[in-house]
Amino acid sequence: MNYLGDFAPGSTVFVWFNTFSSNDPSASVTATDLVDTDIVIYKDDSLTQRANTAGMAIDVDVDTFAGVHKFTIDTADNTIGDFWEAGHDYAAVAVGITVDAGAINAVVATFSIANRRTAGQMAQTSIEGLTDQNTFTLTSGEASGDNDAYNDCIIVVTDQVTQIQKAVGYISDYTGASRTVQLYADPLQTGFTMAVGDSVEIFATSAFANVHTVNRTAQTANNNGADINTLITQVGTAGDGLTAINLPNQTMDISGSLSGSVGSVSGAVGSVAGNVDGSVGSVTGAVGSVSGAVGSVTGAVGSVTGHTNQTADHTAALTTIDNFLDTEVAAILALLDDARGEPGQGAPPVNPDAMTKIDYIYKFLRNRVTSTATLITVFNDDTTTAGQKSTVSDDGTTYDREEFVSGA
Repeated sequence: MNYLGDFAPGSTVFVWFNTFSSNDPSASVTATDLVDTDIVIYKDDSLTQRANTAGMAIDVDVDTFAGVHKFTIDTADNTIGDFWEAGHDYAAVAVGITVDAGAINAVVATFSIANRRTAGQMAQTSIEGLTDQNTFTLTSGEASGDNDAYNDCIIVVTDQVTQIQKAVGYISDYTGASRTVQLYADPLQTGFTMAVGDSVEIFATSAFANVHTVNRTAQTANNNGADINTLITQVGTAGDGLTAINLPNQTMDISGSLSGSVGSVSGAVGSVAGNVDGSVGSVTGAVGSVSGAVGSVTGAVGSVTGHTNQTADHTAALTTIDNFLDTEVAAILALLDDARGEPGQGAPPVNPDAMTKIDYIYKFLRNRVTSTATLITVFNDDTTTAGQKSTVSDDGTTYDREEFVSGA
């Protein structure tokens, strides 16, 4: 008997074995009546055999060599519902085969499906119940019974029929008693619909930024996407939204001219240097001083000291300000609208600008990522070029990830 290894869900397992002469153990002989029904499969410690040979095939005397046999098991075959699952061990047993006129029973091989740990992996199990694509329960066994045990972790769901279909998401909440997972948003792979029996892997997220999706929304503390949309609305197209500005509770000096009407000023005005062209609806509170000419005042004025004629070209000053704002707003809109390429191969800089930081976050969430016992690798868009990598270690007590460096 030999352990073949830990296989991904949906893999095809090849089991090779030999039969020998009872009189000479070094002499290979054929198994005269070996068929696929002679191989039975047991799951974990259960004594109930898989009750169907669908997805299983036997090749006797491979390539015409007597005594060399191959047994093929397709774990993507779900004829017996939920038999092949992540987080379980299996044994292949030859029962009642005839070798050299003798009846033989033998354990041929054992293997497992996603039932051995990798670095950063917290759990391997499957979906037991599904409410929707955001909410589902895990199969008992390896799933934790502690509340919040998997909060903010990455979850990878693999289709039980074919391992090439996967969904990736972030866990927002976990209830231990019912083993219920709640995701921040629908999985990133919208073309794959999760179902009961799909395998589940949960990974710690210490190697990733705590973003909780951007394009898929769901940020809670500060939704950057919403903030940017609000800014664009308020600024308007080419700055036309800046023609009406509300400045609540601001203390500032205004030097130059204000063309148009001022609806109201609530609170104290420190000083106004220059002209106010148009009507001022009301000023509530004290006005410290007005330097310059006042065309007309309706109502009582406590005192006016001095008289200074204002000669500055206030229209030209406002035009300069307007042109400056148009230039700055156009630059902001170009930054927000233009497509950006992802960071290439190389170590992330220590103090990059904000947009470069966002570029790295998006790359780490979108692109292919591999993890071994000692290395986490983030690939470029071509899925083959290692862009960045980080050395990891786990001594059973502490999981440690070093800084990301160039993937070269």
